[in-house]
Amino acid sequence: MKDEKVNYDGLFTILIQGPLDDTSLNNISNYKKFGDVVVSYWSDKELDSKYNSQVTPIRGMLPDTQQLYHLASRAPTFYYSLTSMYNGTLACKTPYVVKVRSDESFTDLSHLLDHFLENDERVVCGNIFHKRSKGFHMGDHIFVCKTDVLKATTDFLIKRSQLSEPYEPEEVSKTFPSPEAALCRAMLITAGVGCSKLSYDSYFASVDIRNLGDHCVKWNHGIVTETRQETTAKRVIKAPIKRHYKTKIWDSTKGESFWFPDCEPTL
Repeated sequence: MKDEKVNYDGLFTILIQGPLDDTSLNNISNYKKFGDVVVSYWSDKELDSKYNSQVTPIRGMLPDTQQLYHLASRAPTFYYSLTSMYNGTLACKTPYVVKVRSDESFTDLSHLLDHFLENDERVVCGNIFHKRSKGFHMGDHIFVCKTDVLKATTDFLIKRSQLSEPYEPEEVSKTFPSPEAALCRAMLITAGVGCSKLSYDSYFASVDIRNLGDHCVKWNHGIVTETRQETTAKRVIKAPIKRHYKTKIWDSTKGESFWFPDCEPTL
């Protein structure tokens, strides 16, 4: 990577997507260093007015999933995600968008953005959970792409979810896809690069999230949380055992290490 500082002015919008969460709201000042900030959320309450001067708030109510087909009806939170992403892209005024989750945060996006600017005809995501051996499984926790691509992708999936036919192409799979796979395949289709393993490998690249400053990431519906500050990292797993939660903590300061299986970064 180049040593000189890159000017991001007017290029990126950081789209915080999901239910209102202090994890991302407390990180707005860091996101603002890299571009505009849009908070697209679903809630019965308004975003605190103290953020109005810092972000563009897009509030939506929970969409009705009762009449939706296939993945959206079986994984309604994915449809909520699609809706808030699409609504958020409508407020983006920049050519590129960085999608982040509302329950996560990253203090330094430069590593992600600099790699993307080397070739903007692709998607660059965090390696959580970009799986290379398992095709069509992009990292959807944090990624950057052209705004028009994300807008077209989410619009495509929302509309297909309202039809009485599968929205994933038959030539790829007739099985029930994961949300990551559905989003990935739809991006390949709307970007016009073809839905194949070859196009997947060339169109999606990933960076190590450990290079994105201090961060907090979550998965398995919040059961697992990883935080990293400078050289200290912790991963906490709250596993339900007989209706009680047992907590397991990995701590790098104690010589323990952890990683995401099959998610080595490509950049």
